[in-house]
Amino acid sequence: MPDFLTPEPPRVARTFAEELAAALDDPGAPVVADTVAFGAVLRTRVRVVDDLVAHPDRGRRTLATSFAALHRALLAEDWPRLHAQLAADVAHRARLAARHGVETMLATLNPDLVRWHHPFLEYAGPPEPDYPLHGRGLVLVPSMFLTDGVHRQLNDRQQPMLFYPARTAGAFWRNPGDPGGRLADPIGARRAAVLRTIATRPGCGTGDLAAALGVAPSTASAQVAHLRRAGLVVTVREARRARHEPSPLGWQLLETFIA
Repeated sequence: MPDFLTPEPPRVARTFAEELAAALDDPGAPVVADTVAFGAVLRTRVRVVDDLVAHPDRGRRTLATSFAALHRALLAEDWPRLHAQLAADVAHRARLAARHGVETMLATLNPDLVRWHHPFLEYAGPPEPDYPLHGRGLVLVPSMFLTDGVHRQLNDRQQPMLFYPARTAGAFWRNPGDPGGRLADPIGARRAAVLRTIATRPGCGTGDLAAALGVAPSTASAQVAHLRRAGLVVTVREARRARHEPSPLGWQLLETFIA
């Protein structure tokens, strides 16, 4: 995709509409330049590419409508499950780096395509010039839509990013509706929904959690209490506010099951 369609991931959870707006509503996004560069690597001409170049504002509106329709028809029902697995993947990589070092963590991203040879992170793809980070760092972005490859996004205006397959991506799409693999089996549908929501919003408050689930705050608080007693959620109190996040056991449960 053109680079402007994949902005840097946010630090806080967004709704689908907010994510769509972040990609398509930025007036400073170089829509034409990114689209021209994207079109140069396509083997066949695509109408939407020509439309974006000739009429970038109209093209963005068309993309917004198309993405919303695609999400509504195919992905909306599974969106919370997809987010929970991405959050679990991030937590797994963070624990791996903390326990065994960054080099070990990088070695597990995609061993066939990505290799760490100090001081370079090497990509086994088409030859390209080295890309120095100049201290900007590299954002690692798990994807549920990549299952057998990686994607680099390297330009001079955005944070450098490497998209890689989330650990559960392949299994999820092989058995997307398999009830035997769902987190609801071991802990129940309501508590599974609470744990998934907390995973996508680590550090959320009880009110935020209740709003996301569409339940009363007292109901959300009771469900969190059950998960906390089971050792699946940790609650930290700051002044008069309680913040919730999955415990290490909770993250392991999310990783084990296709939540």
